[in-house]
Amino acid sequence: PNPTCNCNSSPYKDSNHDHIITGNLDIIENPVLNSLFKLGPSHRTIPNLDISTVHKQLVDDFKSCTAAWSRKFYVSIHVFTPLIDYFSCYCLDRLHLFANKFHSKDNPCLNEPTIKDELKLLHDTYLITPIDKASSNIALTCKWYSIYVTCKELGLLPNTENNTYVNTHLLETEVVDMIQDSFPFKNLVDNNNQKIPFIYPIPKLHKSPIKFRFIVSGVNTILKPAQKACTLILKSVQTQHKFYCDLLYSFTGIKRMWKQITLWILLIQLNRLIKIH
Repeated sequence: PNPTCNCNSSPYKDSNHDHIITGNLDIIENPVLNSLFKLGPSHRTIPNLDISTVHKQLVDDFKSCTAAWSRKFYVSIHVFTPLIDYFSCYCLDRLHLFANKFHSKDNPCLNEPTIKDELKLLHDTYLITPIDKASSNIALTCKWYSIYVTCKELGLLPNTENNTYVNTHLLETEVVDMIQDSFPFKNLVDNNNQKIPFIYPIPKLHKSPIKFRFIVSGVNTILKPAQKACTLILKSVQTQHKFYCDLLYSFTGIKRMWKQITLWILLIQLNRLIKIH
């Protein structure tokens, strides 16, 4: 179904786009949902501690270590049986102690039918995303308009064209089959997920008028392992390049690489400069 749009009568409508694009969470009238959204997109409800699952994982990992030791030092695996039993009892005692000291706080509001219904209504009406350059904050964008700007970005609307993307008439299942057959690195394909990456916009609220950054997400898709591998490779390249630039800086005094730093690190560096001067 097409998402509904009631932006004309809303006080949160953006004057340049004539649709709702806002980071003002007062648009969420339900006080419980409003307070939950104010915790930010990084907030996670802490589940209750499953002692048996954690204990089994710890013991299984320890057994793997003992098996490796057994192969390395040519010792029978049965030599480690008393050690494994002791480790199992010790972990169980510590887990029970931890469970008695710390009680996880589950959030029961998400189990209430009325809250579920209002959350579903929000999802049906708005695209809920982080804000560009302020990812700890949440933006709500009219879903109809977010689909419109995405189609415009892809060149799917009349008189729009974008050479970044290539139009195809293949179905999603056909694209998945093509990836499974022709992708050169079979171990970087998740055959359990039959979805392809999708694109969505996040608003640049620091721009006037507001613009959008388009994100291609690989979460729960067939190319998620390949995405993880590419991220690790690029991080390694970035780290190596930083080491190289730091070495050049020590010889020339010219900084060739600038990387975004946190406010805390910036304050530490400013304090150092103040002490020097």
